[in-house]
Amino acid sequence: MKFDIYYRHITGDVDHCGTTNNPKKWLEENNKERYENMVCCDEYDDEHKEKICSCIEDIDDFEFKYKGERDEI
Repeated sequence: MKFDIYYRHITGDVDHCGTTNNPKKWLEENNKERYENMVCCDEYDDEHKEKICSCIEDIDDFEFKYKGERDEI
């Protein structure tokens, strides 16, 4: 079963982010780089010098629609 993935911005714009068979696995892959680059904003020691703060996205941030659906978003 394939799902189209959509992200709705606060402005109301909608981005098509691809397709997936497994929304949870897709989200893990989508956040993988964010987890690798995430650091607490309070830490500025040498260990975290190269890392950047990053937001982790939640599954509720996306809409997964079955590819067979023809409804408008």
